[in-house]
Amino acid sequence: MKIGRIKNLIVTTKAPDVVKATKVVLPYLEKKSKIVLLCNGALAVREELISALKVAGIYSEVNIILGSITHGSHQDVCRIKDSSKDERSSYNVVHAGNGNLYVESQSIASVFQLSDSLSCEYTSSKEMEDILWDKLAANCVINPLTALFRCNNGDILQHENSRSTLQSILKEVSEVATRHRKEAFGLDDERFSYDRLNNFVENVINLTANNKSSMLQDIENCRSTEIEYLNGFVCKLGRKYGIPTLKNDELRESVSDLLTTGSQDVDR
Repeated sequence: MKIGRIKNLIVTTKAPDVVKATKVVLPYLEKKSKIVLLCNGALAVREELISALKVAGIYSEVNIILGSITHGSHQDVCRIKDSSKDERSSYNVVHAGNGNLYVESQSIASVFQLSDSLSCEYTSSKEMEDILWDKLAANCVINPLTALFRCNNGDILQHENSRSTLQSILKEVSEVATRHRKEAFGLDDERFSYDRLNNFVENVINLTANNKSSMLQDIENCRSTEIEYLNGFVCKLGRKYGIPTLKNDELRESVSDLLTTGSQDVDR
């Protein structure tokens, strides 16, 4: 059977799987095709994918499109046919919360807008960077803390000293994001001030109180996490700009330890 060429490739895998999954279909991409990234840690994933495409010699032939999706979902336990056990199925997904979809391409947005339930909006590339940094800030708090505390999003702040941990994370994210915004775009403003990010993240926690984070689901199922694409990305940029990121480094180590030791302890 002849396989057609791919004009728009929408990538919705976990962050660590993006490059591997994309490489499989590279031979089938049209020239000037669009690769749409809809995953956590998209800013870090973009850097990794660009490097891979340059090595493959086709970076100039494709366009990487960033997107951000805030719909909540998780796999549910279901009874597998001809089995007495309850197992998780890739085809039994719970839509846990309505959100929005943003993409920096009008043509891609027009496709997504065929489904009203996706609530898709086109946004400029500059606005997309801002949206993704906001999302990164929220993920740097919610994902590791829910994994370490083994709780849903809304229960994070019920744990001892969790608020001070949140504040430490966001102070580092704020400093790194502000410096990166100045270096990359020449903008020197308060867009990523600590107070603004703190209000934004606490609002996300409240709006997604009943959600189970993707990182908690990964830990529960003994899967690798996206920690290096979230807190790890902040730490990487911190080293680049000479900004200490002690709390984010600590969380990277603590989450990584969960898969090797099963420990939930973190110095809060």
